[in-house]
Amino acid sequence: MEKKHKVIIDCDPGVDDALAINALLMAKNVEVLLISIVGGNRPLEVVYKNGLRLTQFFNKNVLVAKGNRPIAECDKVSTSYFHGENGLGGVELAYTEENLTSENSIDVMAKIIKENPGEIEVVALGPLTNLALLAQKHPEQFRSIKAIYSMGGTFSHGNITPYCEFNYYFDLPATEIVLAEVVKQNVEFHMFPLDVTMQVYFDANEFTFLRFEGGRWGNLIADMFEKNYLVNSYQVIGKPICVLHDLLCSMYLLDDSDFDEVDSAIVTINKDKEKYGQLLMEKGKSSLYVHKKVDGYSLKKKYLALNYSKELLDKYEFMMKGSL
Repeated sequence: MEKKHKVIIDCDPGVDDALAINALLMAKNVEVLLISIVGGNRPLEVVYKNGLRLTQFFNKNVLVAKGNRPIAECDKVSTSYFHGENGLGGVELAYTEENLTSENSIDVMAKIIKENPGEIEVVALGPLTNLALLAQKHPEQFRSIKAIYSMGGTFSHGNITPYCEFNYYFDLPATEIVLAEVVKQNVEFHMFPLDVTMQVYFDANEFTFLRFEGGRWGNLIADMFEKNYLVNSYQVIGKPICVLHDLLCSMYLLDDSDFDEVDSAIVTINKDKEKYGQLLMEKGKSSLYVHKKVDGYSLKKKYLALNYSKELLDKYEFMMKGSL
């Protein structure tokens, strides 16, 4: 029997987080032990509800824990433009707080890691606040993490400043702590910056397909993305697409064959006033890996296969052949 991945999802559930969470909840070879919540796409007191909403939508009995406010939040950051006021594009889903623990998520993470030394993989879909505080408060448990898969950063153009990506910029001190600690403690860390995530997206045709063929989940995807994300993406970049940033972390954990093989690197943060927060990368032996290329079409097919039949996938391929 195939050994299951033991996973903690640390996230700020917005619309693309929802797909990443769905992938891990639906994968047969994954056991999600905790959904740890961090403020980011929307404030902490908003997005923790989305963690509960999503687990209950998929009828999964997974513990949800609220984490922490940013070590140093940038007051210029506004996030409702793409994710809507509630983080899920304005879609309201029923939820209860039955699976919400009163314990802080970093303490829950530490307990789970201690009980499963060297086995826990962390999928980090938002700002790195909780992981930074875990490293400071529970260094032994942080050191025992098997691997971290983090969506964040950019080495080209930013999406919150000309040089910076939202997740890492939102709490820069936390980002700096984690990037230093993973190398110091030799914790395997895979970074998925905008350079690679921008290669994977659903367009208007794919949302229409999901609406007609995707059942309850397909319609929810379309509802979440179309109202804010799709319209505003078109206004900002001139294309009716929604980039599936966070999904890449989950799919890499499940199957890394669609991604480039990369050498380890050293990543630091530029403190220069003009380019403050810019990531700087140089080659070097470490436990940190920055991914730059992915086969987006193959990744999307594998994601859809977690939720749908081969018959539907054949229809998707037929539809895409006419638009590729």
